[in-house]
Amino acid sequence: MASMLRIFCGWALLTALAGCSGARPILGDLTQKPIRGESFWNAHFQTNDWRTIPLALRISESPSSLLEYVGQLNSLEGFPSDTRPAQMDSEMAGAIEATLRMLPVPIQKRLQKKLLGIFVVNNLGSSGLTESVFNSQQGLVGGFIILDSAVLAQGANRWCSWRENTPFTPSPGILLQCQVADSTHDSRALAIQMILIHEFGHVLSIGENYHPDWDQNPTQELSLTHYPFMQLGWRQENQKTITRWENAYPSRRDIHFYSKKPALPLDKSASIYQELESTGLISLYGSQTVFEDFAESFLYFIHCELNNNPYRISILKDGKLLYQYQLDWSSPRLQAKRDWFRENFLIESAE
Repeated sequence: MASMLRIFCGWALLTALAGCSGARPILGDLTQKPIRGESFWNAHFQTNDWRTIPLALRISESPSSLLEYVGQLNSLEGFPSDTRPAQMDSEMAGAIEATLRMLPVPIQKRLQKKLLGIFVVNNLGSSGLTESVFNSQQGLVGGFIILDSAVLAQGANRWCSWRENTPFTPSPGILLQCQVADSTHDSRALAIQMILIHEFGHVLSIGENYHPDWDQNPTQELSLTHYPFMQLGWRQENQKTITRWENAYPSRRDIHFYSKKPALPLDKSASIYQELESTGLISLYGSQTVFEDFAESFLYFIHCELNNNPYRISILKDGKLLYQYQLDWSSPRLQAKRDWFRENFLIESAE
């Protein structure tokens, strides 16, 4: 986020912007912390230009100043502030490096210019988050990603099922399951890959005109013609950013991921996914804000469209299938979004 974007929404942005107008807490002095400046990262990597460091060497445990920053941010946003150091185990490091290698070359080249680093902690407060970095002359120059090693200890299907259940309170006899891999490919490495790709979406949006900067004043009037991705599914009304499908998707305003007090009962989940399927949005998580819509669309464009993996939500009642949501990029509702991602991320000259 031009300041933090969490991969969950209590805030999610990356926390989450809680899905309403897209406003995040006022960061105050946190935006002036050295860690938000490019010079900090040049010193961290002992170079005059962090972009010259190979991506594989930007993966490490968190420096103490980053832990301090996350603790302060979590306190501000109402999350536990006991963030602690974590070791980067070999499986996680290997999964991160493999994810970077499997991305299309045009995307790898963009990350080389925008991704300052990937770091791990314990008790982050979410699966992952992205923070932007500034240069006093150039403005936004890139961002760094922080992952929670404890959250990333489970397989991809289990992680996705856990996340998809967080906006709901339990209902007797109702079960919601998420499948993002078949049984032979379900792994912790895939869960790490998916979380990373989501965060890469946030990093790649920094300094671009895909959508407004996430630190921008949420009451500021926007010209949608300046934000081509935003035009695909979002609009402004009464100084709030909302989707183009608010009437068909009335449940959206009550969707808050990682909330301590979810507003929706699980027995309403089937009708909510039916509402989602009538829109041009990818996921419930992505429907919270335009920022998360971009990151989720980027994730599932790579995961499903390019890598031919599923994204399937099955809702069961008393053990029997009640409703199933399955992402299909070939459907008419997603055609404009699919074309936009192909044009902007798979063409070498799009850099």
